[in-house]
Amino acid sequence: MATRAEFGRSLSQPEDIDGGSGAPWKQRIYASIYRLRYGWSFQSSFTFGESPIWLLGVLYHPDREGPAPHAGLEGVPKHVIDATEHFQSLSWMTYRTNFPPLYNGPTAFTTDCGWGCMIRSGQMLLATALHFHTGLKNWRLSSGDRDAEAMVKHKQILSCFLDSPDNPFSLHALMDYASKLGDHKPGDWFGPSQVAVLIKEALKGQLEKTQLSNTLSAYVAHDCTVYIGDIEKLFEDGKRSVLLLVPIRLGSDVFNRIYIPCVKSILTLEQCVGIIGGKPKHSVYFVGHQDDNLIHLDPHFSQPSSSPLSSVNLQSYHCLTIRKLPASKMDPSCTVGFYCKNIDEFHSLCSHAEPMLSPPQQLAMYPFFTFAKGCQDTVLDCTINMQFRTTRGGHPSSFDAQGSGEEEEEFIVVDCKVPPSDVSKPV
Repeated sequence: MATRAEFGRSLSQPEDIDGGSGAPWKQRIYASIYRLRYGWSFQSSFTFGESPIWLLGVLYHPDREGPAPHAGLEGVPKHVIDATEHFQSLSWMTYRTNFPPLYNGPTAFTTDCGWGCMIRSGQMLLATALHFHTGLKNWRLSSGDRDAEAMVKHKQILSCFLDSPDNPFSLHALMDYASKLGDHKPGDWFGPSQVAVLIKEALKGQLEKTQLSNTLSAYVAHDCTVYIGDIEKLFEDGKRSVLLLVPIRLGSDVFNRIYIPCVKSILTLEQCVGIIGGKPKHSVYFVGHQDDNLIHLDPHFSQPSSSPLSSVNLQSYHCLTIRKLPASKMDPSCTVGFYCKNIDEFHSLCSHAEPMLSPPQQLAMYPFFTFAKGCQDTVLDCTINMQFRTTRGGHPSSFDAQGSGEEEEEFIVVDCKVPPSDVSKPV
């Protein structure tokens, strides 16, 4: 545990480098830009206040008594220490450099700087879900060798994300699914809903290959609607758990502030594994909130590729610096994730989430998303055409700062028949 002088400062954050001497010059420039543009902010001062803190369904309250603070941390509120240990234990996926090449025609990409931030945010959400799934929800990095078995599991999970074609949830594996589903290539930008589909397909593809995830399925909601019957089918054998992903858009061209209470409330649910989203032109992974600020992990930090994982580079997968964003600055496009271990947890999620889904000012007219009875005949599967389209309002996507300015809002186009007219009404 750090001393008070070190507390909240990223003193041991790994040094980020360029794309390597063998990388194309544009990639080396991108890596350098992100080192200069974002590197300083990871050395910023600790900013948690003394008000209550929510992190992935866990409340850290200043009025709750606990053991005496660690030596050197006298005067730091106990709930702040506990929240910081929780935050620093979460898996942090960032831009990487010098990994095995990804090819887009004749161009070999050895770094994802400038285009891979949304995929990295999705990897963080999936890593959190795998920690929940393997019983590490309450594990803390500070336990170290005191819980050797948990540390082994933690390293196994991280190893699944190392940048190599051999690892099931690596950038290479996800880009392979992207190519098969929508002809997307390295260097393309992705939106939150597209990354949700990649996560679903990656889990499906690893059912028989990875013990960590062979009893975990993913469900991607369509049109902001979760069909209860579809989820219940996934639990029928009694052996599977479900990662529920809900792509949503909270406003047209900008975030609609009436949804701030909904976003904050969702992050208090014990099944919540975070939100893939960000601010305009900048993807991050939201994990909690304090007051009206959203706590997040930011992938915009270039680091050398790590494969295989060792004790030396383990620290590069944990962020020591707390980062917060005013909820009002959130981008309207996002994907919310929930982990349900069994059917009882799913039903509990439905009952607890339902009152949180409608903005207080709108009287249930424009809910965050909805739960609907029954099943949807046309579910998201491998017939998905992951293309960029304009919305009915023609509003451009606000992600992807390096684009030409001509990118259009993304959503999933499903090749399917028209749903029957008697689809069940929302619960």
